[in-house]
Parts: sequence; structure tokens; C-alpha cells
Amino acid sequence: MAPGLLVLQMLQNGCSATKPVAPVAAPRANVSAPKSQPESSARHGFRCNLLLGVAVTSEWFGAGFERIVDDQRWEAITKPHTSLEQWGDAQNSVWSLAPSSPCTEDSSAPDRVLFTAMNWEYTSEREWETGLDQVVHAIRTRFPSARRIELLSMIRAPGNVSCGNAMSVVAPFVDEAISAVAAKSPDQVRVGPRLEAPSCELFKDGGPHFTESGRELIARHIAEYFTREP
Repeated sequence: MAPGLLVLQMLQNGCSATKPVAPVAAPRANVSAPKSQPESSARHGFRCNLLLGVAVTSEWFGAGFERIVDDQRWEAITKPHTSLEQWGDAQNSVWSLAPSSPCTEDSSAPDRVLFTAMNWEYTSEREWETGLDQVVHAIRTRFPSARRIELLSMIRAPGNVSCGNAMSVVAPFVDEAISAVAAKSPDQVRVGPRLEAPSCELFKDGGPHFTESGRELIARHIAEYFTREP
């Protein structure tokens, strides 16, 4: 399935951006209300979905995400300031962390792994592709049980235009690298959804972190996406 750009629509306030960068063109997908019973993971046969990421990832995962998805099938390993270099090393201590809210089944052997990629030093598609290749290899090494690996970028600002902090924008070469790595192993590796915030007001100090109320809104809409997409 081609990646969709999740448009979050809870807030209508515009963003007050400084130093804007040109928006990245990407297909948008409307997201309707979630079904009464979360069923995506079960429908597609995933017993355990492991989410890997940084502090920003934990902000929305722990802010109500699991109340909407099937929480028995979701868990997360997150650690602040872990970029591609750390996740790309299968021997790094981050891989020894226990998951939060572990899956009911196979918590140590997830069959779906979703990785949120972060690196503020790399400035080219080549660097990102190399780093992501290493992460995919590390995931396969640590979790040979994974039938699917999804590569996600950080949650981007509305229209992918800066909310005042460059870290709220996903550079085009990041999306290009994710697509290139996924294309090498289409049977297992997928491009994750390009998640977008509805308003700069959800970000704290322009991003990438969220305010307390922003975390809850982001969590709800990301969960709505994963209740219906494979």
C-alpha cells in the first residue's frame, strides 16, 4: 500500500511559523472516524506490534494511543536522543530495554516492528539510506520474528512547514531514503504513514515535542489511523 499522509483535523487554529521552509508535496489521505472496535492488527494477523522511537514517540504512545487501538497487541521501546546510529547497532544497549505495556502474546518476539527514524546530523539521502539499512539489519537480528518492518519519519508540522523549529520539518531526502530502503525488501519492509500535526499549537516551542494537550490529540489521531490501515 502506498504511504498516505495522515491529516489530523482536531484543531482549526493556524500556525504562527517563523523561518518557514518550502512545504513537501505528498499525497493526503482523509481519515474518517474510527470503528467501535479496533481490529487492524488482528485483521492482518499481527499478534504483537512493537513501536521503536525516541522521547517524542513515547509522548503520544503514552497519552491514550492504546485506549483506541487493541492495546493487547501493542508495545513500545523508546529512549530519548537515540538516533539512527544507536538503533543501527544491534549490540547497543537500547535493544536490551524492556518494552512498555508489553503485548499479551509474544512480547519478546513481535511479528511487526515500527521504527520512528530520527537524526539531526545527516544532511543527505545517502547518509539516511545507509543509516536505515543498518536499522533494518539490526531489527532483523534482534527480532527475526518480524514479518513486517515499517519505517516512519518524525511527526511533521502542518504542511511540513516549520512551526519555528527546524525539527518540526521532515526533509525531502528523509522520505526519499525511507522509500529507497523499503523498495529493497518490499515483502517485509514498508514505508510508514507520513503523519502530520493539524496545528503548530500542538507543538511545544515549535517542535518536535508536544504540549500536554497536544499529546492527547496526536495520540488519538495516530491511533485512528492504525485501527484501519494494515
